[in-house]
Amino acid sequence: MKPAMRKVLPLALVLLLLCALCLPALADRHTTYSLAILLPVVEPDEKPAEGDLTITYSANGGSGSVTDEGKYAPGAKIEIKPGDALTPPKPEKEGAAEKAFAGWSTDKLALKPDPEYAPGRTVKLEKSLTLYAVWVQSGKQKTASIIYHYNTGKDKSYTQEYLDGEKVTLLSLGGCGWSEPADRTFLGWSADEYAVTAEFKPGQKVYVSGEKNHLFAVWQKTGVHISICKYITNKKWDKNGDLILFKSGDKVRFHIVVSNTGTEVIPKIVVYEALKGAKIKDGSGYYVDGDGDAIIRDLYPQESVTVRASYTVRSSDQTKHKVVNTAYAYYGKGEKSDSVRLPIKKRSSSSSDYYTPVPTPEPVTTLTVYADRTLRTALNGIAYDYQLANNNVRINLIYDDSDLLDARIQNGTYGDLVITRTEEAMDVLDYAQDTLRNPTRQDRIISLSRTQVAYDAAVLAQPKSSASRMSFVTLASDLAAGKKLAVSSGNDDAGVFAREILFYQGLDTEALKAAGQLIELKTEDEVMGAVLTGSVDAGILLGSDAAAANLLVSDTAANPSDKVPYPCAILKTSISTGAAQNFLSYLRGNGARGIFESLGFEGADTK
Repeated sequence: MKPAMRKVLPLALVLLLLCALCLPALADRHTTYSLAILLPVVEPDEKPAEGDLTITYSANGGSGSVTDEGKYAPGAKIEIKPGDALTPPKPEKEGAAEKAFAGWSTDKLALKPDPEYAPGRTVKLEKSLTLYAVWVQSGKQKTASIIYHYNTGKDKSYTQEYLDGEKVTLLSLGGCGWSEPADRTFLGWSADEYAVTAEFKPGQKVYVSGEKNHLFAVWQKTGVHISICKYITNKKWDKNGDLILFKSGDKVRFHIVVSNTGTEVIPKIVVYEALKGAKIKDGSGYYVDGDGDAIIRDLYPQESVTVRASYTVRSSDQTKHKVVNTAYAYYGKGEKSDSVRLPIKKRSSSSSDYYTPVPTPEPVTTLTVYADRTLRTALNGIAYDYQLANNNVRINLIYDDSDLLDARIQNGTYGDLVITRTEEAMDVLDYAQDTLRNPTRQDRIISLSRTQVAYDAAVLAQPKSSASRMSFVTLASDLAAGKKLAVSSGNDDAGVFAREILFYQGLDTEALKAAGQLIELKTEDEVMGAVLTGSVDAGILLGSDAAAANLLVSDTAANPSDKVPYPCAILKTSISTGAAQNFLSYLRGNGARGIFESLGFEGADTK
């Protein structure tokens, strides 16, 4: 099809206008605002096991009472109560400021609350707990807010405030006082205002911290709809952090992100770059035809494909100080088009002998990392350390169960890295796997980047007070000598590994159970509780759970089949593969290994 004919065919167009007087618009499209909205939320036990542990709430100078009359077993998960029933202490002198409840702390003299014990949070009891109300000057409570945006082009928002660290329930559209437009369906909320899939659902529970957390409504339009967004990937910055504009001979690299924001599968989309001299490069999810256009086949609802292109600035562009840069995505219908103007500015070099070039700082790169929720504590620490050492990188961590992460990524969710729990969970994203592991032939990761970053191994855990240490090698003789071993009979990983270990040890499990030496419990949590209370001499647990319970790990399974692997790979949607590879290498390095091992995991084997 000739370019002249294409002028009537564009369905969607780039909505980004870049000019020399509007440099802030050059920020990356994918911007995450809600790093302080934390997942996962630990839910309390519906019926906590009974024991001798208690939670006591003190008004700490105020009046009124908050009571918890329960008595709980070690390991019970209990929800922290609110302080609404308390009345603040009276001002010490006339005219003094009123006090207000700010939260709870285990320190009676604390001047600020501990977010871990914020109202609604769940704590895992290992000992009896006394919480003291923290009173601060009224209006000085540390609060966190969520700002909801309607995100239809109209400037409409709704804000709710909470105590720092509090567990909250995300609002629905109706909770914000809004309703769905006639032509759109509400999918949920995202930290990215351009997202086509929702990170958060109405009614979902989250922990909230940070003064301002922005969430944008994610919409799906009825019928066939495409959205297209173009942005430059090789922006340059001077020592003050200001943008250096392009000059003749510079190669401008840009990405064209095409998303299916409708409800129907689109069998074929043609992406046409109208700028003469611009070239579309080969990439994932599309091919380049003989006319130099990108052809995307079978774009599913909520799926996105990133088309790569480049353009070398000409002297005529520099004279005009602009490049009219228009991209189209179409499938046979058209609507009015618009153009993007890239700022061009002449830059003169200094000829002075005393001229010293100043290195230009790199712009901040945001890496979105999807990870299994069991790695939350470890990755939070690793990302914090990495960002301290690399202040031009921001790590956005999104946690969920691996199968739910797979579903998100299969739908085209933008991201840079994914870390799953088990190889099978990664296989369903890897085109290199056969149809047994990847029946729908998903091609979502860069297969050559795939590697292990950690393992969670089966361990033999004992109480800290144990006088003698047991091992898997001596397990048979230990049990013959009267030691008691607890294992899970469930299908959790600790139970599966325990059965494999006992089988390969050649132990007669039925005889050991009859003799009272092998104790089968329903779940790994029950095994952990039995070891904590000393009712057994040892239990087979996962290393991370043993570390969380502060148990003595007397031996670790050496067989790879008794370990849960955590594979990591770079996603094909990544626009920062270099930065993603650097972070992946860090995850396999000594710094990350130290954090993994402090939490009971094994770091990557780099040999």
